[in-house]
Amino acid sequence: MLMSEAFHPTRRSDAGHLQITERDFYVLRWISEQYTVHTGHLAILLGQHAKAATKHQNRVTSSTVRHALERWRTLALIEDPYKFISPVPAYVWVSRRAITELALPFPYYRPRLANLPQITRMNMLRLMMEEQDPGATWLSERLLRTIRRDVHLDAELH
Repeated sequence: MLMSEAFHPTRRSDAGHLQITERDFYVLRWISEQYTVHTGHLAILLGQHAKAATKHQNRVTSSTVRHALERWRTLALIEDPYKFISPVPAYVWVSRRAITELALPFPYYRPRLANLPQITRMNMLRLMMEEQDPGATWLSERLLRTIRRDVHLDAELH
């Protein structure tokens, strides 16, 4: 072995390729279940599932959110974040490709302004409930409609 080879390890075959993590898969499914999420709530969601301690309890920084969004956009797993309402952060939702690639059980959904207040309230409630009881199971309206088409509930908590 040459001396220079000892100091230059072989480059991994997947180096430079973007990959999704288990947290990405969980968060993208969560977003899909809730229809959409604004980036303020996304910071909490990512923080609740961070591998390491966060600077602010259960909340990641805006740069961490931007980095996740950039990766997901590059992988075509989300649509471009869109600011529907001026003082509220931009909203994010999964792309048609994400539905296919991640085998999500929902049709494609593009948020409508009229639905955002209710969706935002349900997202905040789900985030609070999951923080208080990480073992609880939240069944979203969207998931319930997929399982039991005749039922109209905003959510179920088990």
